[in-house]
Amino acid sequence: MGKLKTRSEVKEEHKWDLSTIYESIEEFEVDYKKCEKLVKSFLVHNETMLNSSKDLLAMIKDKEEFEELYCKIAVYAHLKLSENLGDNASIELSGKVDNLADIIGKNTYFIVPNLLKLEFDTLDKWMIDNENLALYRRMFEETFRYKPHHLSETEEKLISDLGKAFDGSANLYDTLSDSDMKFPMIKDSKGKKHELTDTTFRMHLISNDRILRKNAFETLYNTYKQFGNTYAEMQRNTVNLNSAFAKVMKYNGALESSLFEDEVPMSIYDNLIKVVNDNLDVMHKYYKMEKEVLGISDFTWYDTYLDLVKKDKTRYPFSKGKELTIKSLSVLGSEYREILDKAFNEHWVDVYPNVGKAGGAFSGGSYYTKPFILHNYQDDLRSVETLVHELGHSIHSYYTRNNNPYVYGDYTIFVAEVASTVNELLLIKYLINNATKRSEKLNYLNRFMELVKATIFRQTMFAEFEKIIYELNEKDEILTLDLISDEYYKLVKKYFGDDVILPENIKYEWMRISHFHRSFYVYKYATGLSAACYIVNDILSGKENAVENYIEFLKTGSRMAPLEELKIAGVDLNKKEVIKNAINMFNDSIDEFRKTYDEYIRSGD
Repeated sequence: MGKLKTRSEVKEEHKWDLSTIYESIEEFEVDYKKCEKLVKSFLVHNETMLNSSKDLLAMIKDKEEFEELYCKIAVYAHLKLSENLGDNASIELSGKVDNLADIIGKNTYFIVPNLLKLEFDTLDKWMIDNENLALYRRMFEETFRYKPHHLSETEEKLISDLGKAFDGSANLYDTLSDSDMKFPMIKDSKGKKHELTDTTFRMHLISNDRILRKNAFETLYNTYKQFGNTYAEMQRNTVNLNSAFAKVMKYNGALESSLFEDEVPMSIYDNLIKVVNDNLDVMHKYYKMEKEVLGISDFTWYDTYLDLVKKDKTRYPFSKGKELTIKSLSVLGSEYREILDKAFNEHWVDVYPNVGKAGGAFSGGSYYTKPFILHNYQDDLRSVETLVHELGHSIHSYYTRNNNPYVYGDYTIFVAEVASTVNELLLIKYLINNATKRSEKLNYLNRFMELVKATIFRQTMFAEFEKIIYELNEKDEILTLDLISDEYYKLVKKYFGDDVILPENIKYEWMRISHFHRSFYVYKYATGLSAACYIVNDILSGKENAVENYIEFLKTGSRMAPLEELKIAGVDLNKKEVIKNAINMFNDSIDEFRKTYDEYIRSGD
């Protein structure tokens, strides 16, 4: 890409158009002051909201009024800061928004405690008598679902005040891992020194220099091992805190507490682990093939990240990326295509990196703005994959916001990755089916297999590990370094099978997984990809109404439970078939890769 351009040097056609939110800072300031005034006057509802259905509705309408303004100013400030993280004016805007968020929290704390003072029968009668209030039935039902887990006002305030303390172990983890942890330099087979960090570790693992891979592995985990007791203490604190919090809030354990928000029963979590465990032979089949294709007799863990084929060096300029995006997603119908055109023509996407711009990619917006996309496009296939992924999020948001009132104009994290991953899969399947050379097809098949391996099998292994250590803690086992590490090593052996040699230090890998300090989150990656595979399989096989049902799912928003939303798209996560279907697609890809690879070796292409 050459030298990074400044923001002013990037062409306007490659920038998002934030003028659709505010054309000037002055407009931002007007809404900020109006929002601040509305928030400060909101406390009056603390005394009146339960007087009648009319008063309750008035509180909700006033809340929506300042939320509309807050969402606009918050999105604007966040996106402006993302353009240049060092811009002082944007930093100041972001700080103002953060301050306003604190005021909102302090001035709206009473809503749920007050609401739960009502009997639902009274609320039900109010909704029958007041049709405008009836719109919020789902919201009220969600609030009252928490009633068995709601504490006294004093206790709730105490927990709220201790909120930052609950993040203590996670913050300590981030500080140690991201700031304080330092690794020695490592050498390759020619004696050349290389820097080792958590970021460069993955790069070293895909190097063709096996000595470098081995040294990276041994050095990284030997360093983690030196801090093992500290990591064990942090993990033990996280488990104890989450378990204690669940008990105080009257849940049957930390797992139930974590799943409650998404209305997901523990059977879904257990079903994922069981189906994956019952089909680990497919994962072992993959590693056996990888060992044979790479030709490494002593195939070791640090060899498993090697590419099975030469990297695709094809360049994909943004114009070609757009073309591939439109072609691969055309199967979703004309309406979806029209929204894609909007995304490109109305400048939703901030395409290229520039000096100071936030890294990575995200879809960001609110009910009252366009669903903008930050990208750092690099003219490679991964950039195209990221583009279709983020467009999946943004078009999901567009459908949601244009087909639901504000109160239901969002979707839960549980279903968020489905839409983005459906797009990724459609791109990969399009590339596989339209490859003109065997080498291209092998590359695309490899990308699909890597996706399933990393998202379904690896994340399920993490999910199973979390369940095990929480169960051990509930049995009053002390989560020592040795106990945690030994349990993790057992799982790694089970998931990787007999064809992969596992150095003992792999048992310390759990220390690198930051999600273990967020609790029971990673399973969503696996269920999300499984659901996406099921949807894509229905669409590409031409199943009747598959596209229409999927689009209807995208329009649902939060007006029903996430598991019920997925059923609209034909996905029932209570059934083993959904997870099994994804594993079958993985298995078929292994067979197709092996067949194509053998043909490639014989023919040269």
